[in-house]
Amino acid sequence: MADRMRTLLVEDEDDIRFVVELALAHRSNFDLTSFASGVEALEALSEGGPSFDLALVNLNLPAMSGATFAKRMASLPCCADTPVIFVTASLYGRDEAQLRGGNSIGVITKPFDAVALPDQIRDMLEQTRV
Repeated sequence: MADRMRTLLVEDEDDIRFVVELALAHRSNFDLTSFASGVEALEALSEGGPSFDLALVNLNLPAMSGATFAKRMASLPCCADTPVIFVTASLYGRDEAQLRGGNSIGVITKPFDAVALPDQIRDMLEQTRV
């Protein structure tokens, strides 16, 4: 894992975005950039925005689902290999295994333990390297 994990957060809920930002701010190796929608994030990435080591994406975003965002993000040269962890309150009948594939490496369900979040993310990343 890089010294500083450049992390993209796409989350429309202000309170969840705040909790994730706070949880990851306590770990100095996370550099977080947040967007409230997939549309905003794609615009920034398409305009030559920074590349990221990881994307945390709410699965149930308005206007564009998190799964659609992840597919479009993966089509951009800056993000073709960026691992994605979906964050969701409900899988809505989808099996977690259906969300794996492409760049998706896991799912974190809400509510999550904010204190354990950095370790949970790190564990998912390490499991993909095994």
